[in-house]
Amino acid sequence: MLGGTKIQTCNWAVIMAALTMLLAEPCHGHVDTVIEVGDNGELSGLPPEYMPASVLIEYGRGMQLARKVLKLTVSLGDLQVSLPQCLTRAFELGEGQQLQFAASWYHDQSTLPPYLAVQFPTETHEFGVAGHVILLNLDSLEIIQVVRRRAVDSTLTYERLSADSFCQEDERRNNSPDSR
Repeated sequence: MLGGTKIQTCNWAVIMAALTMLLAEPCHGHVDTVIEVGDNGELSGLPPEYMPASVLIEYGRGMQLARKVLKLTVSLGDLQVSLPQCLTRAFELGEGQQLQFAASWYHDQSTLPPYLAVQFPTETHEFGVAGHVILLNLDSLEIIQVVRRRAVDSTLTYERLSADSFCQEDERRNNSPDSR
């Protein structure tokens, strides 16, 4: 069928297959590069075209907010974005967990652009890390998608979530990437 629905379904299948491979653990063909965060928020592990790179993370304080990210600002080269709080506050970190970062710029970009994966881990298993992942386009810092990784029967399942479902239109509009 040449209608839009069939094509969207096909694209969705390709994107999910790519995500499964790209975000999976080392037993699969592609492994993301772990991006380290220095004490000053400097990101290391990205290629020179994305440098300088840094993050500013503000975690919640107190019993109720201790596992929430209140503010997350990512800077790559000339671009900077503060992710909408409606999105970052939606994901609770697991006990003793911190945000994790990984990236890929060396994969086949016909289905997925170069990305930075901002990982909100909830629990670690021998077969992978469950939680939520926000994929940001490395070239524009726009949100590509949000993925929930859940542990089911000794494997991780991936569910695509709409970033729009977490935020009102005005909250999304106020957090678009800016040039520095």
